Amino acid sequence: MRHPRHSTDQAKVEVWQMPGQELSPEIVDGFLRLEGENIEFGMDWLNNLAAHAMPEESRNLLYTARNKSGALVALPLNVLRDEARALSNWYTSLYSPLMTTRQPAPLFAAIFRQLASERIGSLTLSPLAEDGLARAGICEGLDAAGWRGSHTWPCFINWFHDTGPD
Repeated sequence: MRHPRHSTDQAKVEVWQMPGQELSPEIVDGFLRLEGENIEFGMDWLNNLAAHAMPEESRNLLYTARNKSGALVALPLNVLRDEARALSNWYTSLYSPLMTTRQPAPLFAAIFRQLASERIGSLTLSPLAEDGLARAGICEGLDAAGWRGSHTWPCFINWFHDTGPD
């Protein structure tokens, strides 16, 4: 069962437990499309991380925000006490939220306001690609929601290894 958490004129935020909670077909289809870009963007990868690779005392949640016209963003997070992190680990080479709009900032802002209302004081989203719509939308959303802090984009490990001659 999903849990409506926050609603504004701009967006309705819902929080889904991962894994196990049945997601709406639109969310499932969206993550299937993302998985075509990178296997680590798909629900199988995310549910596997949630079930087997995150601290037992943490919560694995999918925060979604949808506006009246149906645009959607979904942000998979691991939450422990007052910290939220991308649902990722050392083996995740790239992390991405689901976005069905080219203007995701207001929807991200709604999620970030929800996190603040839950007394989440720290948010780490990595490894996130430095270029692209997700980064821009997240930065604009953080600013619109009143989040302040370090918005740095450090390089992450190079996953290409020279295995020697063919």
